[in-house]
Amino acid sequence: MVMTRSERWTVNGGRWHVRIAGDGPLIVLLHGWPQTGYAWRRVVPLLAERYTVVVPDLRGCGDSDRPEAGYDKAAVGAGVAALIEQADAGPARIAGHDWGGAVGYLVAAARPELVTHFAAVETVLPGFGLAELADVRRGSQDAWWMSFCAAADIPEMLVAGRERQFLAYFYREHAYDPTAIGVADLDEYTRAYAAPGAMRAGCNYYRTLAEDEAAFKALPPPSCPVLCIGGRQRLGELVAASVRQVAPHSTSAVIDRCGHYPAEEQPRELADLLVAFFEQPCGEEGGQ
Repeated sequence: MVMTRSERWTVNGGRWHVRIAGDGPLIVLLHGWPQTGYAWRRVVPLLAERYTVVVPDLRGCGDSDRPEAGYDKAAVGAGVAALIEQADAGPARIAGHDWGGAVGYLVAAARPELVTHFAAVETVLPGFGLAELADVRRGSQDAWWMSFCAAADIPEMLVAGRERQFLAYFYREHAYDPTAIGVADLDEYTRAYAAPGAMRAGCNYYRTLAEDEAAFKALPPPSCPVLCIGGRQRLGELVAASVRQVAPHSTSAVIDRCGHYPAEEQPRELADLLVAFFEQPCGEEGGQ
């Protein structure tokens, strides 16, 4: 049985909660919002059979510190880069979901010496399609919460005491199978986001979108292989459509019977895709 241990690492002056399992080449798994590193719990045992798997709670999330500032993706990415260096296990294979995918892409592009492979899971990049998902001028509110969370102070005020109901909406509405994230899982996410300052920290990921767009547009394309993974019943090929604007060599895969949470809805298929991709030589492009 693969054992996972929890540690607290000091990363760029702040404490990050990190889950670690397995032995072998380094994999770093980055979660999105409104989740924590707990989101990867079903995938970690499948990867830890051959890799060292490191799963942080990103800045402000879960049991990591929640500073007032530093939620632009360049700052969060700098923390992930420091974490990879601190792991001292060589360059990493990174998979990132949602905001974790944006952070992972930034690390792959800005710090190529630290990343051998990058997989974007249910991710649309800032500056390359993300803001358009919530653009009411186009009659689209597919991502209404982006505007809601970006408003100063309002989300924290309205959601206070209702964190469980607020979070449950996302897991229910954006999963193909609404039971994939169960009662115990909702308990854990509620514990994390009902903690003092946690909802504010999560919303801060959206409040930096304009800054993020400028940073992403200034990045060079990543030199490592890039895989785009979408859930058929959520973003699907939109992941590849976004990432290929800046990384045209990217390959793609779409997981059937899957919404926005592949690590929780289809962990085996996601793990198989990641292993096949991560085992490719760095100079080889594969996939579809």
